[in-house]
Amino acid sequence: MGRPDEAIADARKAVELDPGFWVGWMDLGILLATRGQHEEVMDCAERAMAAAPWSPYSLGLMAAALATAGHAERAEPLLATLRGDSYGGPLGLAVYSLARGDHEAAAEWVVKTVEQRFPAAIPRVVRQFEPLLRSTAAWPRILQAAKLP
Repeated sequence: MGRPDEAIADARKAVELDPGFWVGWMDLGILLATRGQHEEVMDCAERAMAAAPWSPYSLGLMAAALATAGHAERAEPLLATLRGDSYGGPLGLAVYSLARGDHEAAAEWVVKTVEQRFPAAIPRVVRQFEPLLRSTAAWPRILQAAKLP
C-alpha cells in the first residue's frame, strides 16, 4: 500500500523467523523485483519453489527471475504451465508481469485472477500492489471484478 521499504523489512523478518515460509520468500521476491533489486530475487524464487512448486505465485516469480537473468528458455516451460487452463494460472502470470515491471499486463492478468475467484487474490495482489495497478487502464475493471469501491 505504498510503503515498500516497510514491506521488504517485514518480509525479511518473516523469512528470518521461519526460513521455510515460502509465502514470505515469494513476497520478498516480488517486492524486490518491483523495486528493481533483482540480485536477490533468484534466491527468493528458488526458496519459494523448493517449498511450494505447485503454487502459481512461486511459478510466476521463478519464471520472472529466470527471464530477468537472461534464461528465457528456462522460464518458458513455467509460463506454459501458467498459460494453460489451470486454476490460478492468471495469478502466476500476474506475478510474473509484476516482477518483470509490466504493470499493464499484470493488471490484465489480475482481472482474470479475480474473475477466477482465486483465494487471497485481493489482499495478496490487488491491495498489495494497488499503487502499481492503479495507474493501469485495467484498474476500473479490477475494481469491478473484485466488487471494490
